[in-house]
Amino acid sequence: MYGYTQTGIYADTLNNANGCDSVRTLNLTVNEMTDTIIFQEICADATFLGYNTTGTFIDIFTNANGCDSARTINLIVHPLYFTDTTIYRCQGEEYFCDGALQTANGVYWDSTISIYGCASITKTTLVFLENKKPYLGPNQEICAGENVRLTPGGFNYYLWNDGDTNEIKYVNQSGEYIIRVANNIGCFAYDTINITVNAKPIIAIDYSQSEICMGDAILLKSTGAQHYAWYLPRLSPSIISSNDSLYHIPKTISEVVRVVGWSNENCSDTLEITLRSINCCGSIIIPNAFSPNNDNLNDAFGLIANPKIENMELAIFNRWGQRVFVTNNFNEKWDGLFNNVPCEIGVYYYLIQVKCYSEKTTKTYKGEINLLR
Repeated sequence: MYGYTQTGIYADTLNNANGCDSVRTLNLTVNEMTDTIIFQEICADATFLGYNTTGTFIDIFTNANGCDSARTINLIVHPLYFTDTTIYRCQGEEYFCDGALQTANGVYWDSTISIYGCASITKTTLVFLENKKPYLGPNQEICAGENVRLTPGGFNYYLWNDGDTNEIKYVNQSGEYIIRVANNIGCFAYDTINITVNAKPIIAIDYSQSEICMGDAILLKSTGAQHYAWYLPRLSPSIISSNDSLYHIPKTISEVVRVVGWSNENCSDTLEITLRSINCCGSIIIPNAFSPNNDNLNDAFGLIANPKIENMELAIFNRWGQRVFVTNNFNEKWDGLFNNVPCEIGVYYYLIQVKCYSEKTTKTYKGEINLLR
C-alpha cells in the first residue's frame, strides 16, 4: 500500500495544497496468503475433494484474513482391476478359484486387494474338457505275412510304445501295442491292443504218379493243415471235397487240381498240381460163342477185357435183324434171353460202339456170336 509491501509504520512528508509540509503516518499490516500442497492416492471408485482422475489441481480460496489462498492437489487415481479369463482343464483335474478347488464347469468370481488398497476382481470361466479315449479295438490274431492297421482316432498328439508318433500304425509282429494320445491342452489317455501272428500251414499233396490212364482213379492226399477244400478250377469254383484226401478220376488229358488248407487259427496255404492222363484204352476182347445153360461157364455174352472207355453200346440182333439185347453198361452181359424167353440156338450178330477217353471218334465192332446149349 502506497508502495509498501511489508508490515510497519511509515511516515511520509508531503506538500499540501497551501504549499505547507504535511506528514502522513501509515501503520501497515501485511497479512500472508495461505498456500496448501496436497499429495493423495485414491481408487477409481472414490473421489477426493471433488476429483477422481489423476492430475494436479489448483483451487483459490479467501482465507480468514481476506487474502487469497491457493490449494494444490497432486492426485493419483489407481484403477480397479478386472480380469476376465477362460481356463481349460481336463476332466478329473482341479482348479483353485472362488476360494476352493473346483471340478465342474462354471463361472467363478474372486475379489482381492491390490497393493494400493483397491479392489481386484477376477472372473474365471472354467471348462473341463472330456477326456476322449483312443480305441484300438479288441485283440487280434493274424496270419504270417499279413498286417493290421491300428487307428486310435482323431487327436492332436500320438506316441506309441515304440516311439512312433504317427497316427496310423501298421503292425505285422506279435506283441503288445500301447498308444498315448493327447489333445491341444494336454489331456491324455491310453489304449492297449495285443496282436498275435500265427504261422501259416505249409501243405503238400502226396500221390503215387503224375501220369495215369484216362478214366483211372487216383488218390490224392494232402498234409500240413487241419482243414482242407479241393477244387477243379477248370470246371467250377465250388468245393468238390472237404476231406484231406481226394479220390479223383481225371476227365481231360491235363487237369489242374487245387487244394486249400487251413490251420485251426484260420491261416491258409494253397497248392496246385497238374494231373496228366494218357490214352490207355486197352484191348477189347469179344468172344465168338457162349452157352447160357447155368453151368457157370460162359453163361453170358459181353466184353471180356476192361478197356478204359468213356462210353459204349452193345446190341445183339437175330438173323431177322430184330434187336434182342442192348446195353450201355460195360459190366452188363446178354444172358441169351429175349423178353425173358430163352433164344434159339444159332448164330446172332453183335454191334459194339465204344469211345475211349481223349479220342474224338467212336470205334465200331461187328461180328457173329454163336448161342450154344
